[in-house]
Formats: sequence, structure tokens, C-alpha cells
Amino acid sequence: MTSARRVLIVDTDAGFDDLVAIQCLLRNRRRHDQDVLLTTVGGVIFAARGAATLKRIFPQQQAIVAGRNAPVMPYDPIPEWLDSYRSSKLDAFVQEWNGPAADDTDFGTKEDAENDKEHDSKDAALRAVMDRIDKFDENSVDILCIGPLTNLANWLDHDNNRCFTSKIHQVYILGGNHPNVAHTIQSPEFNFGLDPHAAKQVLESPLLANKIRLMTSSVCNMETIQSAMGEQSVKDFIVDMAQRNNKCFLRTVLRFDSWAYSISCDPVCAFCIDNPDAVTWEPHQYVRVQILDQQPSVLLVKAEGEDIEDDNDNDCRGIQIAVSVDFKKYLEWVRENVNN
Repeated sequence: MTSARRVLIVDTDAGFDDLVAIQCLLRNRRRHDQDVLLTTVGGVIFAARGAATLKRIFPQQQAIVAGRNAPVMPYDPIPEWLDSYRSSKLDAFVQEWNGPAADDTDFGTKEDAENDKEHDSKDAALRAVMDRIDKFDENSVDILCIGPLTNLANWLDHDNNRCFTSKIHQVYILGGNHPNVAHTIQSPEFNFGLDPHAAKQVLESPLLANKIRLMTSSVCNMETIQSAMGEQSVKDFIVDMAQRNNKCFLRTVLRFDSWAYSISCDPVCAFCIDNPDAVTWEPHQYVRVQILDQQPSVLLVKAEGEDIEDDNDNDCRGIQIAVSVDFKKYLEWVRENVNN
């Protein structure tokens, strides 16, 4: 017997912007008594460390499982912001928010390659998703991907009888670069750059036709938010959050995120799930993922026009791409949901 309840799967690599997105979504869903499953993917941090960290930060959330690690790290050397987050900032934030761990938990900052392989072989996220999925009605599951698409590609590989994809209502993805939107950067977007082959597989999968809503970093980065709202308005919002009491989740995040990037990207994509009408979408786009030869990077390439006749073309039909967001409504949504 299936359940009429809606379920949300959030697949995350546990960066600061991921944590703000998760906080807002969990608080909103507690009010509406909806089910949430958190899965972690290796990106900003390893998947196993991500799961352990989320369990500390969100102790009331029971369903948290580790998935796979993205296979690529296209940075040499690792940028300072990423090294700082992995080595000190994340643990400092967790201790500030939750206090010291009671059991000397190792957050996995020194996980070696063998441990990574072991975590991938266990793949608790795959088992958790497949065990739960048959309990829900068709088109009752939304998925938010705010890390590399490694896990989702793996789930598609194991969907032999299409039970998994038949239950999916919408997949919201943060990743890639939009070629026709202001503030587009030409360097690889982080999530797609870590696993370009997974990005290509997901976006071109016929199993997800007409189910994907894609938000590129160009539409929701800090430069875009400041351009839309005015730099002073964004500063006023940040100051307001920084002056909240110690029950304000974002206040604590901002103590360690001095550039306030945690209010851009991932939480904007999360906002779209609750407020799809606050986003302008380009409907029925054909998207091709181009993997460049010289480096493990990807760019989104939109086909010109709608008339594509080649039945052998593997592009996913019907992807909706975000082109603008009502950022005033977005900041109100964050303000409403960041308190613990």
C-alpha cells in the first residue's frame, strides 16, 4: 500500500550554502509534517563526513545517509576557501552551533582513498532511496541536488524497472553555467565540474524528461543577487541576520562565512521548490553538456531553437532553466526560516 504523503530528497555536499538551504527546508517541512531524506555526496567535503556533520547539526532529522564521492577534483592547488572550510571552518561552526561532540567524533578530515572506496561500496544512500521509493505514489517525490550529480546518476543506473523515476515529480538542480545570462563565469561551475560525466548522464537522461528544473550558478550567485536587490539592501539583510539572537541559524553561519556566500546559490535553488512561481523559467529547453578535453570541466550548451528532429539525440527534452528570481521574496523566505 502506498502513501499519499509527499517526500523530499535533498542530496548535498554540505557546504555553508547547503546548510542554510537544509535549515530552511527542514523548518518549513516540520510545519507541514512532510517527509525529508538527506543524502550526502562527496564534493566540498567527503560524503561520509558530510553525513556525520549533518547528524550533529540537525539532530532531529533521523533520515541522513552517506552516498558516493565525486570522482574529480579539478583544482591544483586546492583553493584557499575550500581548504579552510575542510580543515577548520566547518568544525568550528559545528562546535559553535552544537557544542563539543560528546564522543570525540572524528569528522573525517583525514579520510584517505581507501576509506572513500569503502564508503562508496556501502552506498547507504542508494539503499535508503530504493528501500523507501516503493512506499510512495507516482509523482510524489521531489529531489533537490545541491552538490555533484554523482548520486543521482548512480540511482538512475539502478532503476532497472523504472520504479524510482516513476515516483519523481520534479528534480531541482543547482549547477552549470547559463550561456545567455549576466554574471556567467566561463570557468567550470563547481558541482558539475567535479563530476561532468554524471551531469551529462542526468541532464540527457530520457527517464527524467520534463522533470528537471535547472538553476545555474549565473542566476543565483552573489553578484546576481546584489545586482537585482541593490548592494545596500543585501548588506542590510546580512547585518540584520548577524544581529539576531543565538537561535538564528544564519547568524552563526555568518560568523564563519565572512563573504556571506551562504545566502547565494543552494538556498536560492531550495527556495524554488517552495516558490516555483517566484522564478522565471525558460520552458522546454534542450540542454547539452559539453565536457572539455583540456580539463575536467563542463559548460551548458543550449541548442538554438525548439525544432530538434533527431530521434537519436540524447538531450533531455523539456528541461526548464531558471533565468531570474524574485530575490525580495527569496530573502523574506530565508528570514522566515533561518531561526531554529
